[in-house]
Amino acid sequence: MPYLAGVKKVLWLCSWYPNRNSAQEGDFIQRMAQAVARQVPVHVLFLQGEKGLTRVEEIVKKQDGLTEQWVYYPETPGAGRWSKWRNYNRYQRVAREHLLKYFSAEGKPDLVHVQVPIRAGRLALWIQKKFGVPYALTEHYGIYNRVVTDPFEKRNYFFKKDVEQILRNASPLICVSRQLGEDIASLLGPVPFRFIPNVVDTTLFHYKQPAAAAHPFRFLHVSNMLPLKNVEGILEAAAMLDARGVRFELHIIGAIRETVRELARSKKLLDRCVFFSGEISYPEVAAAMQRADALLMFSRSESGSCVVEEALCCGLPVLATPVGVARDLIVPANGLLCKVDAVEELADKMQQLMQQEYRHSEISEQAMAAFSYSGIGKQIAGVYKESLNGLR
Repeated sequence: MPYLAGVKKVLWLCSWYPNRNSAQEGDFIQRMAQAVARQVPVHVLFLQGEKGLTRVEEIVKKQDGLTEQWVYYPETPGAGRWSKWRNYNRYQRVAREHLLKYFSAEGKPDLVHVQVPIRAGRLALWIQKKFGVPYALTEHYGIYNRVVTDPFEKRNYFFKKDVEQILRNASPLICVSRQLGEDIASLLGPVPFRFIPNVVDTTLFHYKQPAAAAHPFRFLHVSNMLPLKNVEGILEAAAMLDARGVRFELHIIGAIRETVRELARSKKLLDRCVFFSGEISYPEVAAAMQRADALLMFSRSESGSCVVEEALCCGLPVLATPVGVARDLIVPANGLLCKVDAVEELADKMQQLMQQEYRHSEISEQAMAAFSYSGIGKQIAGVYKESLNGLR
C-alpha cells in the first residue's frame, strides 16, 4: 500500500471508540481511523474501565494499515466524586503503562492524534512533554453551547481548564463542523481550527435507483430521539401537514421513547402516516435511506451529524435546521433549511420539499466524493503533513 511521504506512523488516542460494551460508541471515529490508515499507518489505543474485572485485559487487531488496541481495566464501583477521581487516575496510570510499552516496542510516532479531549487529551499532553511528539485533535463533542443539557460552561473548574489546555496545545485542532469550531472560540477566545467532516461508508450509503413508488412521499428521520433532536416538533409539523390533507409517510428510526410514540398516537398519526422502526443495524439504515425520498432533521444542536452526510450520499435531499454540519452542507440544490423550533415553518418546508425536483444522482456523487474514505483520509493525512512540515 503506498503511504503518504514524510509521515511514517500516527498514534491515535481515542476517548470514544467502539468496544465490547457498545459497538456504536464512536463508530464514526473508527471509520475515520480506517480512512486515514489507507494513507498512513495508524495505531489506535482505547481504554475502557469495567466493573467486575480483576485484571487488565488487552485485545489487539491488525488489518490494512490499522492496528486497534483495546485495554479494559478494573473500575471502582460507584458514581461519587471519589470514585470518579480514582477511576480517572487509574485510566491515566494504565494508559501510560501501555504507552511506554508501545514507545519501547515501536519507537516514537511522527504524530499523536487525539479523538475528543476528555481523558485521552491529557495523555497527549504527557507525551508531548516527555517525548516531544506533537498532537492533532479532532473534537466531536458538542458541549460548547447553551442548548445542550450538560454545557461546557457548567462543568467544574478543573474540567474546563483541562479541556482548554488540551484544545489550545493541539496542532492542529480539527472540528467536524464549522459551527463546533465557532462555538469553541465563542467560549475560549480565538482558537484556530480546521473543518473536516466525518467519514461515510459509501459502499453502503450510495444512490440506488428507486423502484416505481408504491407509497406516498417518504420522509425519514434517524436519531437517538433525545430532546435535542426535537422529534416532538417533527410530529407536530407532521400533524399540521396531515391536517392540510397532504399524503406522506414519516419513518422514524432509533431508540423509541414512549412519550414520543404516545404523542404520535394522540395526534392519530401512529401506524397511519408515522411509523417507528426502533434501532436497526448500520446497513439497514442505508437501505432505509435508499427507499426514502428525503431526510428530515429538526435538531436544536448538533456537533456534526453523520446522518446528514449519509443521506446526501444516498442522494436524498435534506430538510434540517442550520446546526452542525447541515449549516455547512445544505444548499438549494440538495435541500432546505428551517429555523430551530419553528414548527409551522417546518411543516411549510416539508410541503415545499415534496413539490421540488432534485437531481438525486448528482447529490449523491458530490457527497460521496466529499465524505468517502478516500476523500476524508487524504484530507486528514494532508493536515498531518502540513503540521509536521511546519514544525521542522
